[in-house]
Amino acid sequence: MRLLKVSSLTFREFFEPDVPKYAILSHTWEKEEVLFEDIHLKEQARSKIGYKKVVKACNLARSQGYKYIWIDTCCIDKSSSAELTEAINSMYRWYKESDVCYAFLSDVSGRDFEISAPDELRESRWFTRGWTLQELIAPDNVEFYGSDWQSIGNKKNDTLCSIIADITKIDEGVLRGKDIFDISIARRMYWASGRETTRIEDLAYSLLGIFDINMPLIYGEGHKAFRRLQEEILKTTDDQSIFAWYNYTLDGSPVDILAQSPSDFSESGRISPYTPFRVNRKATAITNQGIAVELPILSLPSPLHTEHSPFEEIEAILDCQLGSTPGTFPTIRLRSVERGGNRIQRHYYRIMGETTSVKENIDLDLLTKDVVGFDPTQLDQDLYKDARENLVWNCKIETIIITRRTPKPNQVDTAHIPWSLSLLASEYPPDDTPFWLALFCPSTLTVDIADIYPKQRWDKSLRQMRVSSIPQIQYGLGQVRRIEGAINLNVRFESSASSFAERITLILGRKSFDRRDSYLKPWCRIYKPQMDAAQIPDYVQNYNSLDRAVTQIFPSGELPESTPESTSIRISEIDPQVLLNVKVRIMEVSGRFYYIVNVVYSWDEDYYYGGMRLLE
Repeated sequence: MRLLKVSSLTFREFFEPDVPKYAILSHTWEKEEVLFEDIHLKEQARSKIGYKKVVKACNLARSQGYKYIWIDTCCIDKSSSAELTEAINSMYRWYKESDVCYAFLSDVSGRDFEISAPDELRESRWFTRGWTLQELIAPDNVEFYGSDWQSIGNKKNDTLCSIIADITKIDEGVLRGKDIFDISIARRMYWASGRETTRIEDLAYSLLGIFDINMPLIYGEGHKAFRRLQEEILKTTDDQSIFAWYNYTLDGSPVDILAQSPSDFSESGRISPYTPFRVNRKATAITNQGIAVELPILSLPSPLHTEHSPFEEIEAILDCQLGSTPGTFPTIRLRSVERGGNRIQRHYYRIMGETTSVKENIDLDLLTKDVVGFDPTQLDQDLYKDARENLVWNCKIETIIITRRTPKPNQVDTAHIPWSLSLLASEYPPDDTPFWLALFCPSTLTVDIADIYPKQRWDKSLRQMRVSSIPQIQYGLGQVRRIEGAINLNVRFESSASSFAERITLILGRKSFDRRDSYLKPWCRIYKPQMDAAQIPDYVQNYNSLDRAVTQIFPSGELPESTPESTSIRISEIDPQVLLNVKVRIMEVSGRFYYIVNVVYSWDEDYYYGGMRLLE
């Protein structure tokens, strides 16, 4: 440990256990701070604005009988990455082992400060910086000084302690020396949620001591530093409150189970550890598939799910306390990656939603036999068996894997199912999947494109129709139906027995089948006679605006909602044995999904494909 000698402003290094008593300075960095290399060049140091602060701190330490002081600006050689890593990993301990810590508030006047009117203190920049959090908590003896180095008071003074606790939201007991590790992970993160650092990575590095973590520093990794910190925390604690965070800007979106920054814990101040931890609970593990964790889960009964909404959503109960009411547990919302329960461990990803309590969700309040609230760790007790029979939720304890991979949000729906991870990828393609009209016809059937609507979404060279963007507000409102385009086709059939020609219209669209299904499936229809090209835009607009008048164009008794994935018509009255069939299906070609439109004709009960036969 490198200390600054207060009498000569020179360095001296010490190794444990031979480190003498020392004072330590806590402050916010200003312009022209005195750095490590400046101490060896006194004239250069004196020319800097920060030199006065160093001298004042040394003078104060010497007046209190200390020979040495540690100041972060000049006692660390930041040109050495190894020394910087060692210093940051040791900093909490250095502050904790100091004899006194001087908290210098450069924007507060100590001479004019009145503890009865602490508004100036509340607005001090010192309380907003990330590094000063550990500098306030770690030392047992913290003395506050104003810009003129006049004393403001000690953090343990009753009145000042209450003011600081109100400003920082840190428990007064912690400020007075209570063991910080009795506080939940979430609440400690909450203390840091409103603080800032110059470097993004320092949001994590400044918290190493708060969570008793040592890890290498990688400047340039950005928010990954905070993810690494949480992973290291999970290796050392069983406190599930690390998952109890909420970011309202991501509400309804798929998110990583781990937070991106301390600010995500800004609503987690009411989270405390749940004292009677289950000793038989399986350990949380970080795997290459995600985080494996054992949780009590609440799930809706299966009858509420349909074949079109197969991805089960659950509320996972975290083993920590929400608020002051015993037996009230926070929950997080998870959605399964795959359908069915065949796997030993189900895979889920998190859907951002405001942290709620179990009691609010299931309306269960037990006040008998000295039990208050709902305890998911005691589900086998008779007391709970009777209560569970009245629940609309299924409840069980299960080990699940919460994947770190989440679906990528797009412009249409930021909360849709991750099709790239799903076993139903072939059934639920991404929302920008195009229609591909395949017209590789046999010699007896010729199909020519006469007209396309809309032309701006038609790629002539690829014979593909790009789909339109569905407003996100339409999702979750029930059935969604949409015409994506119309194609006028001229069909000619020639054989040794007969020949004839017809003009038909092929309409392509997408629809959803259920209120809980945010995916759209393709459909198609063919009409005869061919629709007038000038009428098609109005027809499409009326259909997409839910105008029921468009049902008149459908065969008698049919509604647009009954539109199928395949359709057929008789090509000619001359030869009733010839039928033209069009079918749309979802297929993956070279890693991309398409709505393949197959043209099929049947003659004398034999089928001949005019579409992508090779893809089948």
